[in-house]
Amino acid sequence: MALGVLQRAATSSRPREWDEGWARLAASGPRQPADAGQVAGCLLAYAHALDRGETDRAGALLTRAYAARHVLPPGGQAALALQSAFFTACFRGNATLAARLLDTGLERPQRARALDVDRARAALHLAAGRRAEAAAACDRALAALDSTWQRPAGLVTLDRELLEVMRERARATSADQTGQILWSGGFVPIGQGRIVPSSTAGPLPPPDEPEDVGAGAGRAG
Repeated sequence: MALGVLQRAATSSRPREWDEGWARLAASGPRQPADAGQVAGCLLAYAHALDRGETDRAGALLTRAYAARHVLPPGGQAALALQSAFFTACFRGNATLAARLLDTGLERPQRARALDVDRARAALHLAAGRRAEAAAACDRALAALDSTWQRPAGLVTLDRELLEVMRERARATSADQTGQILWSGGFVPIGQGRIVPSSTAGPLPPPDEPEDVGAGAGRAG
């Protein structure tokens, strides 16, 4: 029921406006989702947290969804890997892990949507200091947002805001410009004009340790 409520809400309102109780209920259940419906619930709750500036909670929800990516069809797996690449680069500043997640999302290129690919590439370029490439990728992603498949209006609003902030950051000449996103931890202006501290990116663990997309540590595959 909670999943349906949020899916309907997404057609008309942005994620930060969704009811907090429904968002938490949608993400309830086992730590590792058991089916596609539970993954979808985690991802909608992730969007709700991200739009409210709750980046640590958003990261934890995305990690749960990513751990259960095998229950999704190939297109869903690609989209989830690319969303994880975007988050890891944009909000954790971990370009190394983001690049691996991007590669995972492109293992079957025909399954990847242009918007997802270019958004992830924009965040990765920006995290790596490649501002011109980041701005170009943002332009492509924004064009794809306007011209491709039907997506709930509330999620489009969030996507557009995140892309426009990234593009502004990519075009900035000063790292101190107001409204910036600090990729390796710091302050992330998302949701209702609030400034919320984000966690710093942690170091990569040894290869045999488990992946944690939300914390920006681990490996893709």
